[in-house]
Amino acid sequence: MLSVHNLNFQYHNNQIFNNLTTTFSEAQIHGLVGLNGSGKTTFLKLLYGFLPTTDNSILLNNTQLTKKEIAYMEAENFFYPFITGADYLQLFKINNRNFEVEKWNSLFQLPLHKLVETYSTGMKKKLALLGIISMNKPLFILDEPFNGLDMESVETLKYVIKKLKETNKTIIITSHIFEVLETVCDTLRFIEEKQINTVFQKNNFSELKNKISNSFHSKEKIIDDLIH
Repeated sequence: MLSVHNLNFQYHNNQIFNNLTTTFSEAQIHGLVGLNGSGKTTFLKLLYGFLPTTDNSILLNNTQLTKKEIAYMEAENFFYPFITGADYLQLFKINNRNFEVEKWNSLFQLPLHKLVETYSTGMKKKLALLGIISMNKPLFILDEPFNGLDMESVETLKYVIKKLKETNKTIIITSHIFEVLETVCDTLRFIEEKQINTVFQKNNFSELKNKISNSFHSKEKIIDDLIH
């Protein structure tokens, strides 16, 4: 189990999280949602260790979580210049020498012999996903993995994520596309007011969807007044 206990973080004088506490069950797919600026990406960076935390605030099976257990894909992917797709994936071979590049690439049909700088946004996302999948870590953290993907690739990735879960991987995903999270996740957490106060199970995802919808409905009259 991944446990987060009394997590605090502030950026300059802006308090992002205040004693945030939550737990993530193993071998499940957990979605993380919230408004822009609520701290979704910051939370993932704290999990990975890009940002500092206090000792014992983030534990995996009662032991301090380290990068060794995590495959982390950022929302904006970085690639070295003048590198081909094949060269990029070769960098991950140290983590999993049994990763079958050609078979996996048959899912996304990337021109691995070409320079990554010639790839479209969606192609770069697919390449980054292949690299992350190849790492074969117990915890996958995916920040906006569906952004930029075509519809077929979205469905492919959803299936891949579900199969990873069946091999006892724990997956944490953020996305602005609620419908995608709704179909793939076992739990959803809504970050608001520096906290995660409620964990929504699959049978009550509609409560969270209504919560988000109600927030929009309060703005309808403003829009009606502005556009008439």
